[in-house]
Amino acid sequence: MKPNDNDADRVGDWVNISKEQWLLYAVLSGMLFVLMGLLGTVWILGIADFGLAIDDLGVRARAAGPIGAFLLAIVTFFTIGWRGKVQEDQAIEQRRANESTDENNLANLLQKGAELLGDKDESKVAAGIACLEAVVTAKNRRFGTQAMNLLAKYIELHHPINHRQHLCAVAIAAIEEGYRNS
Repeated sequence: MKPNDNDADRVGDWVNISKEQWLLYAVLSGMLFVLMGLLGTVWILGIADFGLAIDDLGVRARAAGPIGAFLLAIVTFFTIGWRGKVQEDQAIEQRRANESTDENNLANLLQKGAELLGDKDESKVAAGIACLEAVVTAKNRRFGTQAMNLLAKYIELHHPINHRQHLCAVAIAAIEEGYRNS
């Protein structure tokens, strides 16, 4: 199943029944189970026969058992469906939180890389290029263009004529990698 814009936040292939509907079905089936259990107990004990003329208490109990098991299975089904929807909602929220954290980390890397590019120490400039390369090659492409622009500006300002210097070559390789990933 290929996701489309309407299914962007779906995690699994759940039927489109809301969490609230699953809960309602589970509660209603639970209430039905309790009601049928009470009626079954009244019938088994012989307090009322409901038009069913079975005199043996054991026969009545054996007849009511499968019905009770079936009703319990229905309650369990709806409860599991509800719990699945709760877990799906939790997974969606966790994914959104992870994406937000990733984006914040990339913004920090972009800022740190820009700061380090302006340093006089060659090792710090190399670290700045590495930070920007991480932004350029990240899965989240939000800040990739800005990082490539910073690298291009670095090359333009510090190595306008000779692009063969080591740091310039590393910056160019980072831009090329970002171009291939876009």
